[in-house]
Amino acid sequence: MPLMPTTARGRHSTPTIAARIVSGTESITVNRKLWGKPNTPHRIGDAISPSGVPTIRTETNLDNNEDSVETNVIPPHSSISGFVYIDANDNGLRESGEPPVAGVAVMLSGEDVLGNDVQLATLTDARGAYRFDQLMPGTYQVLEVQPGSLLDGKDTPGVLPGSINPAPVSVLDDMFSNIALQGGVDGIEFNFGELTTDLLTKRDLLGSS
Repeated sequence: MPLMPTTARGRHSTPTIAARIVSGTESITVNRKLWGKPNTPHRIGDAISPSGVPTIRTETNLDNNEDSVETNVIPPHSSISGFVYIDANDNGLRESGEPPVAGVAVMLSGEDVLGNDVQLATLTDARGAYRFDQLMPGTYQVLEVQPGSLLDGKDTPGVLPGSINPAPVSVLDDMFSNIALQGGVDGIEFNFGELTTDLLTKRDLLGSS
């Protein structure tokens, strides 16, 4: 991705690059043109990517003060979050007044765009919330360990705001799979609904009448 930053007149310039990287790593070429005293060598300075890897080039042609630097840019991190809650009316929607379920184990697994295997685990907090952050783009699945004191309700896949042509998320029993996470995206409301035994009993009685 060639970019032409604005440069300052003088011996030094510091370009600022704004680029949206949605998946993988991307090579960016920084083109600089420096002005200074004639017959004076100019250093094309450090190009620092978020990965922390500098690339340095030194200008050796005194008759031509143009050169380029290449560096790899790692896309911004992303996250996946959601809630475990009592779905009091069993409609698959987390609504006001429906109590959270704390202390539920939720696990994330998958592979990021660099080919790294990712395995994470957490517990829901007092609000029934869980969150996996600092995720590289990749394809992930989120699994809930069913709370023993509750009955399985409806699981509702969340949204990936800002994603470009996101793939559909698959919903299995206590699991969301095929979450194609792009760079700089916060996936929200990947929610697991639970039922109490009282709710199930009332529903069954109404269904049989």
